[in-house]
Amino acid sequence: MRRLRQLPIVLPNPAAAAPPLRRSIRWANAAVIEDTVFQEVGDKQNLDTAVPRLPACRLSVPFVVCVLRKFRRKPCAALASFKVFENLGFRHTLCTFAELVRILGEADRRNRLVEVFSDRFVVSQGSLDFGVSALFDVLRCNSTSTDTLVVVFGALVKAYTLCGMYKQATEAFCQLPELGFVPSMKLCSYLMNCLAENGNLHMLLQVFDTLEMLGMHPDVYMFTILIKAMCQEGKLDEALSVLNVMKEVGVQLDQITCQTVLEGMCANERPDLAYLFLEEIASEGVILPLVSYNKVISRLCKKNRVEEAENILEYMKKNGVHADGFSYCCLIQGHCGGGNVVRALDLREEMISKGIRKDHVAVSILIQCFCKRGMASAALHYLNKVRASEIYHDKILYSIGLDIYCKLGKMSEAVNLLDEMESQGIAPDRIHLTNLIKGFCKNCDIINAEKVFAGMMKINVHPDPVTFNILAKGFCKNGFVDKASDLVLYMINHGVQPTERTYHLIIDRLCRENKLEEAEKLFMSLEEKGIGQKSLLPSAMVSAQIELNNTKEACALFIWLSKQGHLVNEIACSKLVSELCNKGDLRTASMVIKTMLDRHITPDKITYCKLIGAYSRVGDMTNAKIWFEDMRKRGVSPDVVVYTTLMNGYCKVNFLHEACQLFREMIERGIPVDVHAFTVILDGHLKANHHLGWLYRDKKECISEMKSKFLILLNSMKEMEIKPDIVCYTVLIDGYFKMECVQAANRLLSEMIARGILPDACTYTALLCGYCHLGQIGKAEMLLEEMILKGVKPDLVVLSVMARWNLSPKLFQSVDLPSDT
Repeated sequence: MRRLRQLPIVLPNPAAAAPPLRRSIRWANAAVIEDTVFQEVGDKQNLDTAVPRLPACRLSVPFVVCVLRKFRRKPCAALASFKVFENLGFRHTLCTFAELVRILGEADRRNRLVEVFSDRFVVSQGSLDFGVSALFDVLRCNSTSTDTLVVVFGALVKAYTLCGMYKQATEAFCQLPELGFVPSMKLCSYLMNCLAENGNLHMLLQVFDTLEMLGMHPDVYMFTILIKAMCQEGKLDEALSVLNVMKEVGVQLDQITCQTVLEGMCANERPDLAYLFLEEIASEGVILPLVSYNKVISRLCKKNRVEEAENILEYMKKNGVHADGFSYCCLIQGHCGGGNVVRALDLREEMISKGIRKDHVAVSILIQCFCKRGMASAALHYLNKVRASEIYHDKILYSIGLDIYCKLGKMSEAVNLLDEMESQGIAPDRIHLTNLIKGFCKNCDIINAEKVFAGMMKINVHPDPVTFNILAKGFCKNGFVDKASDLVLYMINHGVQPTERTYHLIIDRLCRENKLEEAEKLFMSLEEKGIGQKSLLPSAMVSAQIELNNTKEACALFIWLSKQGHLVNEIACSKLVSELCNKGDLRTASMVIKTMLDRHITPDKITYCKLIGAYSRVGDMTNAKIWFEDMRKRGVSPDVVVYTTLMNGYCKVNFLHEACQLFREMIERGIPVDVHAFTVILDGHLKANHHLGWLYRDKKECISEMKSKFLILLNSMKEMEIKPDIVCYTVLIDGYFKMECVQAANRLLSEMIARGILPDACTYTALLCGYCHLGQIGKAEMLLEEMILKGVKPDLVVLSVMARWNLSPKLFQSVDLPSDT
């Protein structure tokens, strides 16, 4: 008391206005502080507006602590006092805060504690003014019981999580070994669940480590939370290892854990593991809810593992788990996807026999399966069977029926079905009528399509852009471009903005009808309106010219559009490059690709291959290689077709070394080599060695070297399990004849025929040339007769061989010879 009297006077001036409240006080009904602190006020007055009559010394830390302790058994009054002191400008310290926390903790006011901590986080901008360990040190010094410490700590962690401060909550939990008490299992589970739901697996593992340090043993719920978090992060292997840990420590799996594991396996696209896990827990007698089985069945069916999905269905039947419509629909869809329509129909009948709700889903799946497999008549038959049954008819089922009739061109039946639908009291909607319009347009019945469209407007079924585009396409397809243009005006007048697709249909038709001026005029008008800024309309104009075989006009249009700043899409550009390459205009084709690149449009693999192949055909391997390198530089990975095209070009100009380098590079890059690539290299080696043998080298040495290379390449083909096709067999037969290995050539011919590959004119040409070069003219004439008997007509190459070697088979006179023009 003597020390208190010596404190300086810091009492605020009663006349001065109280500082503004930081927050409204939620506890306005708290007990009024006794007369040693405040002057008593009426019930209608707010506690915050009470005028304090205090000596200055009483606003010190010891005084505030003393006041709070006076309300030790009145926690609400203590909290109200705490707030009032704060609103009067007093800055609470660790001691005052700890005293309030101790009072609320001893009274087990957990919600109030959470609010106090949360408010403190707001005031201190996301943290306490003091460390967690410091707070609990003060609480222990005040002889706070362990139970109270547990309550306070639980409130602190909950406040952190409610404020989204998961890092701070984890850090506080990790300080528990130093604080010297053990939290409740409920708190541990709560924190772990919060961390799992917010994707904080790393923090969750830290909490698990802390549990081990505290000597606590996680229960099945905690393990389940950990498994869930790992599965959400895609760490399925680690989640499965947790199951092994649970077995080692003797924690039994419960139903929720099993459901979590199954959901994690399915979410990570491993329904095969889910199936094995179900088998394992089934042997232990664990029965799960229907939803868990359905998830596994659905995933298995999507992965085409329908047999395993059916096994699950059988297990469900044995254990009294009744399948629902979803279970059967998944299996029906799985069997339909695998082509087993018969089993899908059986499942549908089983579904009906079990009294499962009859709706359109299973029927829709079956009918769509029939349609995708080109069995529209079977789909129609099944639909009629369904309609004849007592199944509930809904809009979707009728929509499916209309679509089938329209695809089959049975428009009268489609109209009858629509009438039946109306007689059932089901009003047709936009989808039904749009299907009908589409069917009439497909059957070139524009008059009835217009009637249906007019009927839509009468019954206030408003068409959408899809309906308008279908009708516009019907007009354009049948040559009614003027009607399509009128339809566009109708759309605008009725507040429906035509899409770029709508204009694309009209411009495309104008171009096909060679009305280029009208198409250009429409395009320019759209450009002024800002509609033709995308690539669809310019691309349509270029594509239409290409399809009319006007390659020059298409190229000129492409150049003009590019100069005007319009984009032509990749598809139209690829078509243009392909046509230019076919016509041998490689310079213009290269220019088109350069323009694409300048507009940041990267050509696809096929376009590059076309250009590389065109340059290779004319022997310009420099430009072919340049475009090959450009392709790789721009991230378009060449495949075996591109490599083979370039290798073939090098072989034709006798650059075998470069071709072999590409072949090795292809293998090193892991690109699967096919029979065509081997054929090109075999043929290249054959022609190169034959050429060198004629010019510079000894014939026997060339044959020996050629045999060695043939053997290496053939062994490589066998190792890669690549079987020759007819072209490869022809090259091999030609090679063996040039190496004077007649028996090997005949063996290949027999093998070829045994595999069901019949020799063609090229194969017979190789055989004829081989026998003739070896002087076996009689054998060659017999081969010619065999060729004619098998219906293989000799081509000009065969005729030239006959003329050169004076071959005259007996049956040759009755054969129609090809013209040399």
